[in-house]
Amino acid sequence: MPERSLNIAVDQLIQDVSTKVLGKRKMEDDDDIAVDGGVDLPCKIFSMLRQDKWFNAWLLMAGMEMSDKSSFVRYGYSVDVDRFERFSRSGTRRVSRPLACWRKTVEKFSSEGRIQQGQGIRLVYFCPLSSNSNHFTLLEINEREEKIYHYDLMASEGIIDGKVKISRVGKLIQVS
Repeated sequence: MPERSLNIAVDQLIQDVSTKVLGKRKMEDDDDIAVDGGVDLPCKIFSMLRQDKWFNAWLLMAGMEMSDKSSFVRYGYSVDVDRFERFSRSGTRRVSRPLACWRKTVEKFSSEGRIQQGQGIRLVYFCPLSSNSNHFTLLEINEREEKIYHYDLMASEGIIDGKVKISRVGKLIQVS
């Protein structure tokens, strides 16, 4: 799609959301919108749909919220696998277990699923992962197949060819 056509479509989307959803002539920077009555998202994410912009965690969450998904699918916010934490006044260090919170989220989803759909429910969990604040991948934990998948369009040849037995994300999963 030519960049000009995409920008025209994004402009029209922003105008439609402003007038038809918010009932305003012009959207403000601090306007939020609830997607499917659930997640509140800042309206400024619509401008991220332009061709020269990077997706961010909010845009990914909106897409996941609006997607047509089965009742056994759960998803969460993006996890930054390169997150740093302050450990003293003068220093920071990389978080050693960035997926630890996601593990707690999976446990919560699993418990809720058993309450809602019975003890035998087997869920599929999706978690976007971000690295270096500019690359997103997708982690899938599939209880139905008893497998974990990591989708990365920029995976190294060693990973793709099977020469590297475990990726960095695989190691993070083992630690968490």
